[in-house]
Amino acid sequence: MHKVSVLLFLEAVAILVGTIIGGGVFLLPYANIQSGFVLSNLWLILLTILLIIIHLLFGEVILRTKESYCLTGYAGLYLGNHAKKLLLLTSTVSLSFSLIIYLLLGVKFVSLIFPVVAVLGNAVFWLVWLVFNSCIFVNFAKANKLNFILSCLLIFLMFSISFYILPHAKISNLLSHMFSKDWFFSYGIIFYALSGLAAIPLTFQFLREHNASHFSQKVVVFSFVLVALIYFLFMNSIALVGGSHTTTDAISGLIPFLGKGIAFAGALIGLLAVWTSYITFAHYLKNVFTSDMKISNIVSLILVLLLPILFLLLNMTQVEDLMSLVGGIVGALEGIMVLFIYDAAREKSEIKPAYSLNLSTFTLYFIGILFFIGAISQIIWKFVKV
Repeated sequence: MHKVSVLLFLEAVAILVGTIIGGGVFLLPYANIQSGFVLSNLWLILLTILLIIIHLLFGEVILRTKESYCLTGYAGLYLGNHAKKLLLLTSTVSLSFSLIIYLLLGVKFVSLIFPVVAVLGNAVFWLVWLVFNSCIFVNFAKANKLNFILSCLLIFLMFSISFYILPHAKISNLLSHMFSKDWFFSYGIIFYALSGLAAIPLTFQFLREHNASHFSQKVVVFSFVLVALIYFLFMNSIALVGGSHTTTDAISGLIPFLGKGIAFAGALIGLLAVWTSYITFAHYLKNVFTSDMKISNIVSLILVLLLPILFLLLNMTQVEDLMSLVGGIVGALEGIMVLFIYDAAREKSEIKPAYSLNLSTFTLYFIGILFFIGAISQIIWKFVKV
């Protein structure tokens, strides 16, 4: 590859990886313990493969369409108004919820990095809210440069901390948590942690603007393989060290074993992870309002700023359960909708895409059934748990 082409490829990867690696990654070690090492790693492998396919299918839809939309817009174009309204509802709820989760996690990580800010109380939240949201007032090209830098630093730090704590792993933790009765606990959380549909339109738009759409398929596959490798190392290394003491934030449970220094490094990783994801999710939600709902730019900005606050006021802050449900149920619904959109797009569109998976209708239905079963499992798991 030419030097410029390599840089374009890496910037596109940074958009996707920076979005995928968000708040969900910090629940992975805890979920690993709850479902057991064997099943959690099997879920990681299976969902990585399935979500690579879903994201490639969505990308192919984008390449087959002259106009640029978000997922809701493509649903309206190829499936009709009812499908568009359904996805508008699910996308707005799930994206707004993700933004408030990232804000809350951002507050926690900032407090770990700078303990002195604890005296500021609720002002810390608004400070994080202001810093995170400052990125949506600039155009995506400028925000993407920041996202690229943060994502590269994030990848480096996550690999570093994983390899740093591996020598402290205990085989006894592996043996005692090899299997667990809570099979589906990790499914929804891993699904949520791997989902990057919000970044696909932004990634493909970036490649299209730079006449590099021929990189699209490689960018998606490379990004997901990289993320899966990072998740594998991160969730297993921390769980092997912490064992039954592994916490939902992944980091604080390591302090008794590795000291407070690990909390600082982990909090820095966490802040970068939620910040990079917030940048892309906020821009994507804004685009849903402007391009798919035809709302003015000013009103769209106001909605992006205020909707997450609504979830906070409604006290919807149970991250563990909601993350699992949003991933396993809403994520499955959106995945199934992508299958239908793809099937319709390849029939209606006359544009030749940069790549084509050419999946049979049977394969599409089979993947859809897998997602449906996964969603039902999350509902049953939640019901039995309660």
